[in-house]
Order: sequence, then structure tokens, then C-alpha cells
Amino acid sequence: MIIMFLCTELMFQAAGLALIAFGRHHLGADGQTFVIFVLCVAAAEAAMALALVVLLFRHRESLGASAWKELNG
Repeated sequence: MIIMFLCTELMFQAAGLALIAFGRHHLGADGQTFVIFVLCVAAAEAAMALALVVLLFRHRESLGASAWKELNG
């Protein structure tokens, strides 16, 4: 499960790099502005992921992805 969250963080960073390259190519600050937004979204996602991992570990004492299916309430 940790690997899934790390993959999403890697995708956010790749999008940020593409936005910076876009901004540099067009000689504007638009790409950098979007990167700040992407970083805020990534920080919120990391906080939510940490809360969900702690919740899962408290209820199931396992961090396997199969344990997520059983959290319906």
C-alpha cells in the first residue's frame, strides 16, 4: 500500500516537472503557479494517505491492500 501512495507522489512530481517545462517554454510564470497548486494537492493527498494508513493499521493491524476491502463502515 505504501508503494501505491509513493507512485501517486511520483506522478504529482512528474506533472510538476512538465508544468515547469511548459512555463519555461512559453516564458511565463503560469507553469510555476500551477506547480504550487500541484504541491498543495500532493501535500493534502499525503496527509489523507497517512490518516488512512493509521486507521487501517488500528483496525486490522495490517497494511495490506486487501484489508481495504473490509473497511465499510
